[in-house]
Amino acid sequence: MFELHIHTTFSDGHNTPEEVIEKAIELNYSTIGISDHITADGSGIPDTDHCLGFDDFENYFKTIRDLKEKYKDKINVLVSGELDYKAEGYMSVYNEFVKYKPDYILTSVHSINQTQNVWSVADKPQVWEAFAYEFVKLDIDLVNTGTLDILGHFDIFKEHATVNEEKLYPLYDELAEALYKHNVALELNTMNALGPCYVFNSYLFEKCKDYNIPVVVASDAHMISQLHLNFDDAFDRIKKGGYPLPPKGFIEKFKKQ
Repeated sequence: MFELHIHTTFSDGHNTPEEVIEKAIELNYSTIGISDHITADGSGIPDTDHCLGFDDFENYFKTIRDLKEKYKDKINVLVSGELDYKAEGYMSVYNEFVKYKPDYILTSVHSINQTQNVWSVADKPQVWEAFAYEFVKLDIDLVNTGTLDILGHFDIFKEHATVNEEKLYPLYDELAEALYKHNVALELNTMNALGPCYVFNSYLFEKCKDYNIPVVVASDAHMISQLHLNFDDAFDRIKKGGYPLPPKGFIEKFKKQ
């Protein structure tokens, strides 16, 4: 069992990296990946009060790698971050981040512009359809940068918005083609299921089956009680749908160092 989308007190998580690692050992994980939020500001300044700026990278990577050494006989600890895709600054952030040789690259979309993100539109049903459309277009643009290994929560907009996803199917077709072209895995984010509006839709996962795109289950945990959250349900969906899980050697294949 492995999990690659976990937040700690380095960003907006409630537990230290060491507490996360110890909980993962308790849950018999073979691999845990720490992936705290990374600034989307191309100048390197933290663009929120719960993300890492460029000046934080050295301490962040050293801390996790020291823990990797400490716990090497019990669990494989990987370090990355959750990069936030905003086209105007993304490549500057990416180029600085990869200098520290992260073990994999996880990137997600959270907003479509400076004022509209997945939380700000939660109480604005009049914009949900348009927001979802622009969000998936950004998912496609992100994957086409060819910079990532895993696309995080591609449909997080459904947590707080009721969306007719059939209108998004042409975009999901484009997204599947991009994932395949750039060898990017798709995250099945189990935290999304906690959203009051979330309804699982199999369309893109069926496309993953057509293209043999690996589906990575991740909790996006912000506290240790959320590790392994809804995993049984997620793996049951994958088994019933016949969606492709990461192949043997996935961790080694996606490791950057």
